[in-house]
Amino acid sequence: MLFFYVVESHDIVKNSYQRQAFYTLSNGKQNLTSLYFEQPGYKRFCFGYPNAKLLLQDGTKNPALSYRHDAYLFICDWQQQVIELIVVQNGKPFIKALYCDLIGGNYDGELRGIRANVRPYYLYNCL
Repeated sequence: MLFFYVVESHDIVKNSYQRQAFYTLSNGKQNLTSLYFEQPGYKRFCFGYPNAKLLLQDGTKNPALSYRHDAYLFICDWQQQVIELIVVQNGKPFIKALYCDLIGGNYDGELRGIRANVRPYYLYNCL
């Protein structure tokens, strides 16, 4: 499980006035992605993608650069404060279609199957 905070983009992202995303996922040190909600009334679903710049704002090398062609789809449960992340390898060129398919329920069967087979990746026995 990853822990990120939903933060207003203007607090983190230095971008032009044409920025579409109002929110970003951040862990306090790094921005995972901006959250794009393009369908009014569907605040449960959004999309994003990794930063494609060579260097981050502080001048350090971008650790997500090799994933810049991937697409992120998000399913948000605001009451439970959980955001589910689906990574589509090399999906950035198709992000709008993937997003519409997610909203339309085209992945519901596959997601149910994945959720039914989830197993812990690593057990933290010390907690």
